[in-house]
Amino acid sequence: MAWFMIIIGSTLTMFGVYRIFGLSKNIYLPDNNNENIKDQKKKKSSSISELEDESRELEKTIKNNNQRLRRLNSDMGTIINELSWKEKSIKRTLETLRVEISSNLDNEHNHIKSVNKTDSFEDILNKNLASEQEEKIPEKYLEIFKLYDLGMTPDEIAEEMDIGVRETKLIFKLYGKGAEDAIR
Repeated sequence: MAWFMIIIGSTLTMFGVYRIFGLSKNIYLPDNNNENIKDQKKKKSSSISELEDESRELEKTIKNNNQRLRRLNSDMGTIINELSWKEKSIKRTLETLRVEISSNLDNEHNHIKSVNKTDSFEDILNKNLASEQEEKIPEKYLEIFKLYDLGMTPDEIAEEMDIGVRETKLIFKLYGKGAEDAIR
């Protein structure tokens, strides 16, 4: 609304200046005949109609600009609401992540506490190496150890698995599954 008032005020000021200078020209110009006066009146009336046309155009422009401003204001309100919603969503996600991280840290802390404090570094290392070796032992060899645990001798295992006796003893020797007597 303020812009509208500024534009109208500027238009009226320009109109007033134009009238003053237009009238001052008439004062200084000699009026010798009526035709000259008629021409001046026509010019004034045409300039007034031109100013009125310009004023109407300015009013249309102002109305259009006001409509655009209302639309922009509405769009800005929508954007602000969306940003507020997204901010809340991000805060909820961050809180969920914080809780998960805290839970994971607590679990790790409890795991560290649960490690036997009397175990030496070598014991822990040996346990880890043993578990890694178990994971790397082929399925066929695990079957050999199962048969040994059932009480079979290396000769019987070799015959059952259709492999050589030396190979069976070598497997016991390499993977050392407590079959010391089987190696002999």
